[in-house]
Amino acid sequence: MLDYLDRFPEAFEKLRAWHAGGAISVAEHIDEGLESAPSALRGLFESRNLGKQLVEVSTGG
Repeated sequence: MLDYLDRFPEAFEKLRAWHAGGAISVAEHIDEGLESAPSALRGLFESRNLGKQLVEVSTGG
C-alpha cells in the first residue's frame, strides 16, 4: 500500500463511487450493548463476524 500512497485519493474516489452505486457494500456485524463486548471480541478470534465487528452502546440518557 505504501508504494501507492500518492494514488490514495484516486482509489478513495473510485471506491466511494462504487459504494454509492451499489457495486460494493460494507460488511459489518453489530452487537448491541456494552455487555456484548466480550462476546464480540471473542467472535473476532472465532471468525463469527463478517467484515467489521462493532459494538453499539448507548449513552444511558
